[in-house]
Amino acid sequence: MQERLMKELDACLGLFRAKAKVSTGADIAGISQAEEVLELSFPTLLKEILKVTDGVVDSKGNSLLWSTSQILSKNQFLRTDSTVRQKYMPLNRFLFFSDAPCNGCFGFAIVPDSKLTASIFHWKGVNDSRESVSYHLSRFYEDLLDDREWLKRRSDPGGWEMSTAGLEALKPKIEKYWTTFPPVSESEIQAVEAQLGLILPDDLRQIYLYSNGIDSEYGQAVYKLQELVPENALIKAQQFESDWVMPADSFLFFAPEGNGDYYAFPITEAGVGKAVMELEHEDDSRSYAAPDIFNLLDYQLEEYDEY
Repeated sequence: MQERLMKELDACLGLFRAKAKVSTGADIAGISQAEEVLELSFPTLLKEILKVTDGVVDSKGNSLLWSTSQILSKNQFLRTDSTVRQKYMPLNRFLFFSDAPCNGCFGFAIVPDSKLTASIFHWKGVNDSRESVSYHLSRFYEDLLDDREWLKRRSDPGGWEMSTAGLEALKPKIEKYWTTFPPVSESEIQAVEAQLGLILPDDLRQIYLYSNGIDSEYGQAVYKLQELVPENALIKAQQFESDWVMPADSFLFFAPEGNGDYYAFPITEAGVGKAVMELEHEDDSRSYAAPDIFNLLDYQLEEYDEY
């Protein structure tokens, strides 16, 4: 075993033995079977840990590391269960290995061609966010077990405080500070939906029937209707074409953030959701931003009221 790998393995096992309960090791055949069923190879350090301890549980009963059989069964469930697929964007872009002690699960990112990266993400079932938390398994466990502030941040659902503002309440501020345009027709919206193969969220539909896009002083707060198809195609083809970034085909992008990031609606098997997600280009996180587009716009407009 390589010296660096041995040091990382010893570091993880040392943390586990000091703060959790270890188990007996998994057999190699079981690990290989899980890899075969899930159609990917586990990271080397993860496999070496599993050979020593097939699962790790802390003093509160939290699973810091699932057993090999749990890794297989839980990932299969999250990928194939019909209720999960209706509620959440696809979860087959991760190899999950732990659900403790935060909301959701931790997993390695899977990029095109079923390549597994060293990047570890935190998926939160409460809002379907997928946030980058570490670039290495040993560092991940250091943070998880030794950094209470890190743990506190992971337990925070994120997003902004929800307001009750709808479009009618926002119109005065939109028209005071931003630029609106003549509205589009319902038939024009339906034509774009046909091109996208999607039904737009009702909130976005309301905006287009009020104004064909919205511009702020910093750029576009909402794309024009006719820009939805080409902009989504461009973002998915260029911004996320890297072999080391997860696919972005489960999003309907509706606005750039101005710094290389984008705002989008999530797409599940049930259709396009109303919550707003933020796709961050620097670390590939897909963070929860707001419960709907009106809350997002309300938050963005708040800064004008402060001056």
